[in-house]
Amino acid sequence: AKGKGAGFLARPEELERFLDRIFTAAPLRISVKTRLGVAEEKEFERLLELYNSYPICELTIHARVRKDFYKAPARLECFTESWEKSKNPVCYNGDLFTAGDCRKFQTRFPGVEAVMLGRGLAADPALGQKAAGGPPTDKKTLRAFCDALYEGYCEAFGSRYNAMIRMKELWNSQILLFEQGEKLGKKIRKAADPAQFEALTAKAFQELELREDAAFE
Repeated sequence: AKGKGAGFLARPEELERFLDRIFTAAPLRISVKTRLGVAEEKEFERLLELYNSYPICELTIHARVRKDFYKAPARLECFTESWEKSKNPVCYNGDLFTAGDCRKFQTRFPGVEAVMLGRGLAADPALGQKAAGGPPTDKKTLRAFCDALYEGYCEAFGSRYNAMIRMKELWNSQILLFEQGEKLGKKIRKAADPAQFEALTAKAFQELELREDAAFE
């Protein structure tokens, strides 16, 4: 809405000036993450031409336009064409929620060397190791991860309440890894204080069984 993030893509001339300043001054390698456009995927033809004019060390393509938000499916056909025309190394992002999703993508695009995992990894911290053929997590390991993260937030923010707010964002995805977790997930989102939040998340580990993969709708 303020012309930041994907909204920047509506102004390719300004984006070009922005990239010029960065690549002229930066002593480090530069990566770029982009959507396909704002409203239509045909916008990416002009954008990719622009990206190809810079030595981008990795171009991460989220295969959606901004108006898709996260509800519309990833536009794989457009990604196919864009990946083939990119002069820079490409990383794919979009709808990789399970190890099966990652394997299907790898089969279809064996030449793509990197993927970015977002919501799927937030829901299941073991997604990377499962996609590589490793085992799923267990409740003990997952709880240790959540507890360590929560305590780290408490220390960083100096407030268990602020840490709870941050952890609720994680649990919006994390609860999808539990069988029949919808009802408890709503209670976790509505928790009014840290003690209530801690009791509800502990209940999830005590009473609910883990899925093998997060079940995104």
